[in-house]
Amino acid sequence: MSKEKGHIVSEEMLYRYWANDLSKTDRDVVSQWALTSPSNQRQLDEAEVFYLDMKALATLDDKNTAQTDKAWEKFKSQNLLSKKPPHKKHQPLPTQYLKYAAGLLLLLMAGWWYISSDSKQLEIATLEDTQELQLADGSNITLNQHSKLSYPETFGDSERKVSLKGEAYFQVAANKAQPFVITLNQAQVTVIGTAFNIDATSADHISVSVDEGTVRFSTISEEVLLHAGESGSLDLYAKSLTKLAVPETPTHNFWRTKSLSFQNTPLDQVATALHDSYGLNIQLSNPALATCSITVHFENEELDNILDIISSTLDLKVTKTEQSYYLSGDGCH
Repeated sequence: MSKEKGHIVSEEMLYRYWANDLSKTDRDVVSQWALTSPSNQRQLDEAEVFYLDMKALATLDDKNTAQTDKAWEKFKSQNLLSKKPPHKKHQPLPTQYLKYAAGLLLLLMAGWWYISSDSKQLEIATLEDTQELQLADGSNITLNQHSKLSYPETFGDSERKVSLKGEAYFQVAANKAQPFVITLNQAQVTVIGTAFNIDATSADHISVSVDEGTVRFSTISEEVLLHAGESGSLDLYAKSLTKLAVPETPTHNFWRTKSLSFQNTPLDQVATALHDSYGLNIQLSNPALATCSITVHFENEELDNILDIISSTLDLKVTKTEQSYYLSGDGCH
């Protein structure tokens, strides 16, 4: 349980927030509480994940009591807010009663989903794979792993608004009369027609990098215009926007293109790029190898194949363990 300017924010309020079952006053309390820190926002997001899981279960056969038991077990496992010890003891409610409550929550959510389905608001979420989709206006979006996009089946007349959690690459169809707006945690990006990447996976910052055109990256208090070759970063703690050039790195957009380009790149930087791209440690057994350089381009290659090519080119030996690769050799001559 937490407080927002004297108001108590409970776990129940977080779930009811996503079920659209709070008064306007309480919804404002939760919204303001989430804006006070990235940690609070993350807890609200976790409550949404649980809510969506429960809503999905509600679309299954309600007569299957195993689903209610499963919902209850997940409900019990949630511990989103740290709780202070109570001042006095309370008699705990029977587990069976609480399980019925979880079942009732499922039915309430099923009813909410039925009522709200007329809004034609669609949602796509990814787990371990990326996914591409085309919106009604012809805009193309590539969604990275563990990301979620909410969007309408058809856009209104004034703007094209979507919501993103995670990371995605946007190729927006040009339409000056109907700006394209992406809402994020504590910020939004507005464009007319362009290509850019948004990374909102971090708990402490959001970054936007532009390949084509111009975008407006804004918060409630400030904004920056980003042109092709530029990026912007929002510090979620300091609530400040910074504009800078997009760094030319071998891993730029790797998650989407699966391509790596090295141009006379030192081997220690190659090892770092491979670690960032594939998530495995690449160690140089001999410090003298760090300054060896290589020029090579990889497209949709497995890490083992990449290391085989690098080792053959530089006359190195590759040793593989469960979590790491080791490159060994005498150095460059």
